[in-house]
Amino acid sequence: EDGPQTWPLVRKVILHGPWACLSTGACLVDLPGVRDANAARAKVSENYIKKCNKIWVVAPIKRAVDDGTAKELLGEQFKRRLLMDGQYGNVSFICTQTDDCEVTEIIRDHADVAKHEKGRWEKISHLSQKICEMEKRIGHQKEKEEDYKADVYQKEEEESFTHAYYKFEAWKGKNNDKIMTMQYDCQRLQSELKLICATVRNEYSKKSLQRDFKEGLRALYNINEEEEEEENPSKDSPKVTAIPKDFIMDVYCISANDYLKIQNIKPQSDGPPTTFRRAKDTQIPNLRKFIHDLTICSRSTFAKSFINSISDIMERMKIVVVDSKNVVNCKSSLRYKQIFEKEQEKIKELIQPIAELFNEIIYAKIHNFLRPALKNGADKSISAGIPISKSWGSKTLRTKRYRDINNNGLCYTTYYACVRRKGVYNSATVGLVDMNQELCDPMEKEFSVDWQCIMDNALLQLVIEFEMSFLKICSKVNYNIVNALAKEGMDRSRLADLSRVAGCGCFHVIEKKFEEIRLFTTQEQRKLNRSLLLFVQSQMDNCYEDLLNVPSGKGRFNRMKHIMETTTASKMKDLFDKLLMTILNEIYNLLKDIDTMISGTGAIVSKHLNAVYSICWDNLTIPSENDGLKIERKVRSFRNSLLPSLNLLFPNLRKIQDKLGIQHAATDFSITAVETSEDVNPEETIETKKIVEVIDLCDSNDDKELNQSPSY
Repeated sequence: EDGPQTWPLVRKVILHGPWACLSTGACLVDLPGVRDANAARAKVSENYIKKCNKIWVVAPIKRAVDDGTAKELLGEQFKRRLLMDGQYGNVSFICTQTDDCEVTEIIRDHADVAKHEKGRWEKISHLSQKICEMEKRIGHQKEKEEDYKADVYQKEEEESFTHAYYKFEAWKGKNNDKIMTMQYDCQRLQSELKLICATVRNEYSKKSLQRDFKEGLRALYNINEEEEEEENPSKDSPKVTAIPKDFIMDVYCISANDYLKIQNIKPQSDGPPTTFRRAKDTQIPNLRKFIHDLTICSRSTFAKSFINSISDIMERMKIVVVDSKNVVNCKSSLRYKQIFEKEQEKIKELIQPIAELFNEIIYAKIHNFLRPALKNGADKSISAGIPISKSWGSKTLRTKRYRDINNNGLCYTTYYACVRRKGVYNSATVGLVDMNQELCDPMEKEFSVDWQCIMDNALLQLVIEFEMSFLKICSKVNYNIVNALAKEGMDRSRLADLSRVAGCGCFHVIEKKFEEIRLFTTQEQRKLNRSLLLFVQSQMDNCYEDLLNVPSGKGRFNRMKHIMETTTASKMKDLFDKLLMTILNEIYNLLKDIDTMISGTGAIVSKHLNAVYSICWDNLTIPSENDGLKIERKVRSFRNSLLPSLNLLFPNLRKIQDKLGIQHAATDFSITAVETSEDVNPEETIETKKIVEVIDLCDSNDDKELNQSPSY
């Protein structure tokens, strides 16, 4: 135990097992904590928090509310980070060890909560009274038993001993069963009372944590009760709160110990459950359901995306196989291609105004709201830098529970430990000390709300709006292509099939691409809002080195404090001015990347449209008669072999789409072979064979049937 520790050598430990809560694909990560003084462990936590779906804050229920652990774990800086990340709605609090409760304390402290449910307080009072009466009766019987025992011991040397002994045994035979029954009944009543009291404490803890967390978020917006009742400001204002009025943090109060005993997972030698008798009362099943619901949603989204991709491929294969109007000459094919390319080029022209509008709106919001907030924040950090650095050397020391600018002093050992660790140290006496974060706080507090409103809320909302605009553009282009080709003489039933497949495919391509854009935007802005602290720490490194090089001896602490104060006085303005420009440049680079991704979506859509419509001009060369026959036979052979597989695959695809709630067209073909027009009408193909390959994909030579449009 006193030897070298192995944890610095371990990057992570992965556990696999047949656990029910992970059966739907969830991955639980036990993090070291965001307030860890070790830089490597803190970095691991930060990296996971940036990309995780949910954040659980876990603490024993006795500490969660009563001793302020929750407020420490869900501190202001943590809430501010969640707000800027857009993660405030993804936080849940898990209170553990709910089976460990003291009935008398809960009755004393939470009587008001018990009264919220009709009849519950009366039941608690009734059970408490019955238990007291029963304990008195048991105590009275125990006193009698002790009296009989004492009488037997006193008469041990006397002749009357035998009489006293038999009298005692007779009393025990008569009353032992009664005492055991009363003890059993008393334990049963105590268990019933304990269960009710544990439920009351769970309710109190849940409501307290939810209230404190919401009030902390509202405090970041400077919202009070009266302002919350007022109407929201206009959409142009960056102060539109992202916190819904009905926002409630998920809180689960669980007892793993009792759950394991109820489910007979723990051995019986550990004893019976201490508080709960049913698995659902431990709230473990509720927490498991929460995990399953979350992962099922993600799995469903992935499954829909995957099935949509498969559907697009199969629909294109179907178009190629069942295309019944492929009798065109080389000249017509070339003309179709030219018309398509002309209409396709308009995608760039139509996207350009969207990209320009996107830039205009988001740049205006940044210029009008975020840039001034960043500037004001930088000014506040510059002004507060010297007082903050002086406060670290104040004789009025901080504590774990209380600290402010007037009570922020550190003793020499803590001060020196911070300097050795580049400004970050987790002290057993005063808790976590982060000098770099304290220098950043004035700036972060000033711009955090505007950052969330613009870089998280407004930016993502604009991406969603422009996704809708993009879909309209693609629909318009697809419509124009169909009309242009129809005017050139292409069969409208054939165009209907092509248009439907192209439209569905474009929708899926755009949906997937804009999901990538949203994910990229979220990850990059989270990385960017963390760069402030990293930048300050890097700029303060030289200062920490200078402090470590201060000669030892009498007055060393004063000399260290003097260097810290003079360094911050000289560095603060340049540091935060440079930081301001760095953050703004990074923001503008992020916007350029988003603009590039949005514009690049046009090329992806064009590629997809070309893949669908290109079957109209795939072969622009005129083959010789012999070569044409060979090609035709090969194509027919390949298509004949493909059709049975498609006939089997499409019904299965439709079943999966129905199960996932994906709309689709009805499958309207069941063909097992492809005949050429030479097989059906040999006398009509002599001349056309010299011009172009002819393939008749229908089972009938009825012209009327051929001209009917397929129904989907």
